[in-house]
Amino acid sequence: MKDQCRAAVEAELGRKLSDKEADLLEQAFQKAKREVPGEDIKAWKSMSDEERAEAIADRAIQDYTEQHVFNVTTLVNDLEIRSNLARELTSHPSLNPLEALHRKLVMHTDQSRYSIC
Repeated sequence: MKDQCRAAVEAELGRKLSDKEADLLEQAFQKAKREVPGEDIKAWKSMSDEERAEAIADRAIQDYTEQHVFNVTTLVNDLEIRSNLARELTSHPSLNPLEALHRKLVMHTDQSRYSIC
C-alpha cells in the first residue's frame, strides 16, 4: 500500500493501521480491482477515473468488512465450543478431565478395527 493511501486511510479511521491490516486492505483492493469491471462492463466504461476508483474502494471496504465479521464470528463460535467442551470435561461427576476427554474421543471415533472376532 502506498504511503499516501495508508495515510489517508489512517486519517479516516483516526488511528494507525497495523502492517497486517494494511496488507489485508491491499489484498481486498486488488481483488475488487479485478472483479468490479467484470460485473457491468458498460457501466465501467462509462465511469470516470474517479468513479472507478470510488467503486473499487467501496467494494474493497465491503469485502474487508465482511471478511472481518466472518473472522470475528468464527472466533466467537470457536471460543464458545472450547468453553462448552472445557465445562463438559471438568463437570463429569466420576471421571477426571482426562478420562472424560478419552471417553468423548472414543465415542466419536471408528472403533471397528478394534473389534474382537
